[in-house]
Amino acid sequence: MPASADGSNASTTGRRVAPDTETPAENEHRFGKLAWAAKLETWLQLDNVANSGPPNSLFSSLFGEGTLRGYVNIGEYFTINGLLSLEQVRDQASGGAFVDEALYIQRLYGVINVTPDHAADRPSLHLFGGKTHPRFGMGWYAAPGLYGTDFTEDYELSDKIGFGVRINLKRYGEHRLTLETFHADNGFLNTNFLPGGPPVGDPSAKRAPFGFTVGGEAGDTNRFDNFAAALHSDNLFGIDKLTLEAGWAKQHATPTDVRDEYSRVLGLSWEGPLAPGYVLKPMAEFASLSGQAGLDLDTNYLTLGSELEIRELWVLAVNATWRDVREYDVSDYHTDLTTGATVTHKFGMLLANRMPWAEGFAFSTGYRFDRRSGAERHTVGFQLRYERSL
Repeated sequence: MPASADGSNASTTGRRVAPDTETPAENEHRFGKLAWAAKLETWLQLDNVANSGPPNSLFSSLFGEGTLRGYVNIGEYFTINGLLSLEQVRDQASGGAFVDEALYIQRLYGVINVTPDHAADRPSLHLFGGKTHPRFGMGWYAAPGLYGTDFTEDYELSDKIGFGVRINLKRYGEHRLTLETFHADNGFLNTNFLPGGPPVGDPSAKRAPFGFTVGGEAGDTNRFDNFAAALHSDNLFGIDKLTLEAGWAKQHATPTDVRDEYSRVLGLSWEGPLAPGYVLKPMAEFASLSGQAGLDLDTNYLTLGSELEIRELWVLAVNATWRDVREYDVSDYHTDLTTGATVTHKFGMLLANRMPWAEGFAFSTGYRFDRRSGAERHTVGFQLRYERSL
């Protein structure tokens, strides 16, 4: 098993990939002491948005996103993990097609398996470093639905250069303790490889071409003075597929920031049968951030969601996130909300007997209501998705 294995209850209908999600072992290829596997996930999505407050407008946005992730094991003591991502990097405020797209390396790091996972009851030790995705919370990938991660991505720790240690324990469940240090990635690995992407210095974009420095944001220190600690537990207390995620992080203020950012998170998810052919996947998470992004800003997040898979062909999902915002320097105190529902049909399963390559097709229809700083909007989205192990 690769050192990237993670037993997280990832969302079936979501748009994100969990840190260290394992490519299915049955698709692993071997040549001598080399072992490798990869998985492609891609989707085309159309969002139709109606703003109920100013500006009062209707528009549609068509975009494509996807991920290619994989690993290479060199013997049993060294692993290379990678994730190439295509993403629309800015929330759209007007209509367009394939606007603000970015193709970038989201993860590329090596793992030294000091004590590989052999015995089921013995701990294992792993050291890693490179372009990492520090573990912190599950809401940004496990919240279900087309729009379930809209707010939870606020506290995702991504695009970092760092290193850390992971200890796997197998007693009263399967546990992973991770300790990491990092800083923001401002080097060539943060390049947008697509021409005509967001311009250099655009503060509203997550990513920009090579040379973009994210100024005035906690963690952008170019020093390893930012830290994250996380505990991930699967099959907790012997309960099958009961998952706990707890984390703490500190990101040091830059000279232009007001204060350091401190973050705490606690989440639970479960996957289990309701009846033959019916599988329920509820989740809940609370996150609290003080000094968010280095500003005089404290924010709390509460996320609730659930999926119901029906006979492996249909998935029904609901989600809601409340974001309590306290912006002290302008005396602004308000609560944002995003909530929605999604229906997914895995129609590729019906084609698999005649066309095995088509098994990974699925079609989703989703609805979102969100309120941000008092402005409300409604969104209806359609997504065509395809995934395939390589």
